[in-house]
Amino acid sequence: MANAVNSAQYQARIRQAETLFEGQNFTRRQTINLGSGYEIVKDAYRPSTASFGGGEYTLFGAPQIKSLHRIDDGNGSCVAHLKSHAIKTWRSIDDRAEFFSLIRHADGKFYLVFRQDLYGYSVLDLASAQIMRFVPDAWLDGKESFIWDGVHYLRGWDALAARGCYWGAPNGVHLVSFAEPMSEEQRYADVLDCIRGGYDIYEQADFAGFEGNELSLKCFRADVLRYENIKISRERYCEWMREAKRL
Repeated sequence: MANAVNSAQYQARIRQAETLFEGQNFTRRQTINLGSGYEIVKDAYRPSTASFGGGEYTLFGAPQIKSLHRIDDGNGSCVAHLKSHAIKTWRSIDDRAEFFSLIRHADGKFYLVFRQDLYGYSVLDLASAQIMRFVPDAWLDGKESFIWDGVHYLRGWDALAARGCYWGAPNGVHLVSFAEPMSEEQRYADVLDCIRGGYDIYEQADFAGFEGNELSLKCFRADVLRYENIKISRERYCEWMREAKRL
């Protein structure tokens, strides 16, 4: 799949969505705590006739000291005036099943993984305030694409376990290369396509854990109508990536 974010078709979609952010569609403001001193302030917008909406988001960093005020208490005490600093503002034109995952990468930097539309994903480099936005061209061509609704960073693998589903289908997990977080050309593997038996046996996969450099999944077997725990090693993941498609 190629990145269609700059295509004429997708840019037209963004322009059409401008009306979503008109004042009469504003519904509420909320704060989303990401941990590690970071938070997102979301202004939500939703037309009264729509079943879903979007939002304008601002990521704030940890509070910094802006000024010190000395207190006359005989001890030389000071009061620090703190202020959070805005790192980046962006919009989402479809906030259904939205998620935000703050990742401390193996390269030592922080990245935020999130979505700006129902399909695709975005990565924000907190140090540079740059966003890499990926929109699958298959979706714009009318083909079904995987909808992300959360990610887990597999640090020892430099990979993401992306939770989600195809529209109207059971949950699944895609493994996505993440050694270079801002790259548009990541490789991915659908776990249920790769494990023995695949979709002939299993119809659902859920993230269950990552420990000891081993990924655990909870998969539903349609042939015997029960869940089964499946372990995936780093070696197995690397084999899949060698044959993997590109996003």
